[in-house]
Amino acid sequence: PRTFAWAYYSLGVALDALDRPLEAADAFRQALQYAESYAQEFPENLQSLDPLAWLLAGIPAPQFRDPQRSTELAKSQLQRMPLSSRAWIALGVAQYRLGHSEDAVQSLERADELANDAKTGVHFFLAMAHCQLGQHDQARRWYAQAVSSMEKNQPKHPELLNFRNEAHALLERIAQNEAAEPPATPTD
Repeated sequence: PRTFAWAYYSLGVALDALDRPLEAADAFRQALQYAESYAQEFPENLQSLDPLAWLLAGIPAPQFRDPQRSTELAKSQLQRMPLSSRAWIALGVAQYRLGHSEDAVQSLERADELANDAKTGVHFFLAMAHCQLGQHDQARRWYAQAVSSMEKNQPKHPELLNFRNEAHALLERIAQNEAAEPPATPTD
């Protein structure tokens, strides 16, 4: 089930990138079913929670997300596997989705320390969490670092393109809001 969960997730991401949302939704539905099955079939194996925790937080189609449940699964996994970068990533993304930005930054920074790979995606979510905190310069730095890494290593990776687009849209909204604000006037 684990392999099928990731395969259907990857298919869904690719279909989503091709602007085929109905087919992507079918693939995401299948991915979640296989991830759920895997978690139930091997409850003693804490790694069996990886796919489900990630999908419930990171899946591109918002209608399939359940960041609260993802948070619970990742925390459960981290109680016994505190060095699991995947669990820290899932937790950080879920916390970001819930609007718990300070917690998200802490979890994603921990994931960044532990991860040997997958750092580019973590950096996009760090950018978005810093945006939520109003730390726009720091958000832009994380975003620039993620884009640079992506362009160098995985320029056409559909999942990273999705994260990049999400972060870019958020940063664009912030830039537009900043441009629309009247200049500050000095007070006497």
